[in-house]
Amino acid sequence: MAENNEEILPTQKRISKFIRQPKAVADRRLTARSFEVIAAIARYRFLPTSLLVGLVEGNEDVTHRHLQQLFHKGFINRFAFPKLGSVGEFNYYLDNTAALDLLLENGLAQKTDLDWQLVRRNKEKAYCDIHSDSEESAGRLLFLQHELMISRFHFMLELGCKQSDGKVVLAAWKQGPELHHSVVDSETGELLPHRPDAFFTLHFPHDSDGKNRANFFYEADRKTTSVPKMFAKFRAHVEFICQGKHQEHHGIRRIRAVIVETLDTKWAEELQRAAEGVCSTPLFWFIASAAENERYDARFASIVERA
Repeated sequence: MAENNEEILPTQKRISKFIRQPKAVADRRLTARSFEVIAAIARYRFLPTSLLVGLVEGNEDVTHRHLQQLFHKGFINRFAFPKLGSVGEFNYYLDNTAALDLLLENGLAQKTDLDWQLVRRNKEKAYCDIHSDSEESAGRLLFLQHELMISRFHFMLELGCKQSDGKVVLAAWKQGPELHHSVVDSETGELLPHRPDAFFTLHFPHDSDGKNRANFFYEADRKTTSVPKMFAKFRAHVEFICQGKHQEHHGIRRIRAVIVETLDTKWAEELQRAAEGVCSTPLFWFIASAAENERYDARFASIVERA
């Protein structure tokens, strides 16, 4: 990277980090690495550069050049959170359906597996303009920070499974509106929204049938919600599971746990006390990600051991 918000492409031309200059990359061809980058972003929704280069195999410098090229050609977009004195890390997302067309044309996805509505919504939200001074911009910042927290957890699972020598496989991962349902509180009759941040399944190929899968709901909590509201969220999970809604909507027999990730240990302990008031069984597992340099594989190992 060059100074003063400029990048250096392989041709040594200096171009802006934030203003697309397609002519500067007009002679650069898309390759299999380009499509792999797009596929990773489509799978994760939002990805910081540091995680993206860990997902795409091969030389990191080459991957960085493909990110630059795809951005300036308009196939992917990016934003950076405000950072004192400099620009923070770039975070990538899709807001052009032409990128999804590339995945279809190259046999990297089926049309029904791609979230076309999300890409169009990203275009409308214009996350690349989060630096504008507005109330809407503040709301988008909170949303994006939450989405990136989910992406980091997803990355931790995927990387941990790859490093397990085939002992653990991430068999399924879902997030977004497809998980949004509601359930009636059996005590009060109140209609409770059930909207987990993600659902995933771990497969243990070396274990016997009937004991080789563990299903989880996942919640990413950034301490922006009060304890009473989290209590209601926990209540919705308990009712959803007790009423067998997981069988109806996900086709599975059992939920092993609801994993709640939050920012620090003290807050995790407070939420755990709230959850104990909802369910006496250890349905909720709490993990804290306070330290930015915390090792992902350590958190993955903890989840696998308990599963």
